[in-house]
Amino acid sequence: REWTIKLEQDIINLFQPTAYSRVDWNTRLKLPPMAKFLHAFYHTTENPIPLSVESLHKLMESRIVEMRQYRYGLKKALQLLVDHGFAKEAKVDPYTDMVIVKRNIRPPTDE
Repeated sequence: REWTIKLEQDIINLFQPTAYSRVDWNTRLKLPPMAKFLHAFYHTTENPIPLSVESLHKLMESRIVEMRQYRYGLKKALQLLVDHGFAKEAKVDPYTDMVIVKRNIRPPTDE
């Protein structure tokens, strides 16, 4: 038996390689909560724009009130993204307090 399925072009477009993000679950499962958020957040774009530490704090809805303590945890989480090969560079600029992430872009795999 043979089946034929017809899909509208709008549906087909959703499955194009540039239309969605595939999260690397092996990496994600090894990360603590703050690094998981950053991994998912930065996975959606190849060239992330710098964001202020304060903006990320709000986006993350972090319960850490003391910004010094939050910044310390953020730096550790960013370093984990580099250590796991997700990012070439991930840091907090000490002069501007902006978070800068440069992704390692890998070709899609058939996992």
